[in-house]
Amino acid sequence: MCLNAAVGRCVPAGGRGAASAESFLEQGYAVIFLNRKRSMQPFERQVPARLLSCLSASTADFHVEATPEAASGLRRAVLQLQEVAAGNLLLSVEFQTIFDYLMVRSSIQACCVWVS
Repeated sequence: MCLNAAVGRCVPAGGRGAASAESFLEQGYAVIFLNRKRSMQPFERQVPARLLSCLSASTADFHVEATPEAASGLRRAVLQLQEVAAGNLLLSVEFQTIFDYLMVRSSIQACCVWVS
């Protein structure tokens, strides 16, 4: 799916970009998610901040389980991510500098002009 002139463009901070991407995905849009290294990804807001403390693992096999408090949020996030992945609706592109961001955005816009 291509960007159009009505789509807002910004470099959000914190989880706003992830939340916006989730909202667009819920509405059925495909999303190109430009994000800084180590920034929050779509659906990570539903995952506990201290994920490892919410998990337990078996030493006998590769079984890992979430604590009851964390299980519903983790399940919801994983199912949403699997649905998005199955539909090829999310492309996450990482950038490090504002120059990287501007170059990637420019490339995406050039492709959209070519496609439309």
